[in-house]
Amino acid sequence: ASNLVFNLTEGCSVFHLTEEIGCECTRPRYVMPCMNYSGYYLVGLGVMDPYDSTQVELLKPWLLSNGTTLAVYNITLVYTRGGNRTVYWKLIAVTSVSLEVDAVYDTEGVYLIWNVSYSHLLPRWLASEYNVTDEKPYQLLRLSAFYGNKELWRTKLGEVPDTLSLNESRYCSYGAVYVRHEDLQKIFGFKNATVLFKVMWSAYDIPGNTSVQVPFVPIGIELIRFKEMSNYYYWQVAVCTIVDNIPGERLPTGSGTLKYIDPECPLCPKDAKRISDIEEIYEFTTPKYDFLRESPVIIYYIPVRTKNYVYYVYGARG
Repeated sequence: ASNLVFNLTEGCSVFHLTEEIGCECTRPRYVMPCMNYSGYYLVGLGVMDPYDSTQVELLKPWLLSNGTTLAVYNITLVYTRGGNRTVYWKLIAVTSVSLEVDAVYDTEGVYLIWNVSYSHLLPRWLASEYNVTDEKPYQLLRLSAFYGNKELWRTKLGEVPDTLSLNESRYCSYGAVYVRHEDLQKIFGFKNATVLFKVMWSAYDIPGNTSVQVPFVPIGIELIRFKEMSNYYYWQVAVCTIVDNIPGERLPTGSGTLKYIDPECPLCPKDAKRISDIEEIYEFTTPKYDFLRESPVIIYYIPVRTKNYVYYVYGARG
């Protein structure tokens, strides 16, 4: 539709379009109905009912598989007062968002990061012609993760723990939560679980592919060899999946870092030596100690950053 006419002096209340005032407190957003086309409303500078499936289906052919949107509009507003006319215009691209889930690990847990970007961008020639720069999502979006019917975690776009440092991105915005491995163990046990991560409005889904199924896989330490030498102990271990608490497939080499702490220096984590170019197999030595009277050897693993895949880690004591 073109040449839509709105009376900007009168508004109507559309209750499924709300604006957030604070936390969960919302109020209806007042929008302008179109005077010459039924079913169209002016909501800021957006025209379409995102909850009408027929309108969403009509949009899909304009969102190309190469990440380009052809749904680009020159929105022009003309303000007339007496004999004076003031014209405002803005180039509007209709798109959706895409989601990637990144996991960043430390010794005790994992940061779960919703990495959100626009799914389709302006054609390059059009952006160059009008000197339009690409933007990253800025809307007040809800970021949720569901295990079955239960919502495990929720945050908002732009909310990231102070302890997490992320590189500034031209195209992506973030939201993140921190979860301890201990808490993941309580939730999943030793299950190979799948969690649905979503980007949403406050209470409604956003049209498009705005969710990701993320596997949560338990991993642990497998003792391959232990040998008592004359004045030290020799350890050889592997890192493997432990679905149903059964040692399974070993992780490929380079998947992380294995560390250990021995009784000689309880506050001094040490790196174990990787001895395989194929699998995560390590060796290290510790001083001899009294297994019954002294603190045990602690072995733990820190995976490298993963995408759309999360490990929850069980450490070991020996």
